[in-house]
Amino acid sequence: MAERIVSLTIRYINGLEQHFEINPEVGIADQATLGSRIHKIFSSDPIIIELSDRVLMIPLHSIQNIEISPSPKKLPEGAILNARLIQR
Repeated sequence: MAERIVSLTIRYINGLEQHFEINPEVGIADQATLGSRIHKIFSSDPIIIELSDRVLMIPLHSIQNIEISPSPKKLPEGAILNARLIQR
């Protein structure tokens, strides 16, 4: 199976952005577990991201939003599904 790379963008309340590439399926056997893992990661404070040379600890109160693309095949319960962004 080909490695699935996911793009992660964190936008901060001060206007800055950070972009990451991750492989969220490392060590995860099924998509249901992947959805639960993503929910758990973004429910923790601070969010911890391991890079090759350091660890980032990002407090939730400094984050405006987080974008993940492509989205996981299964999302946590309570997620709004099949939405469409409308530009106004």
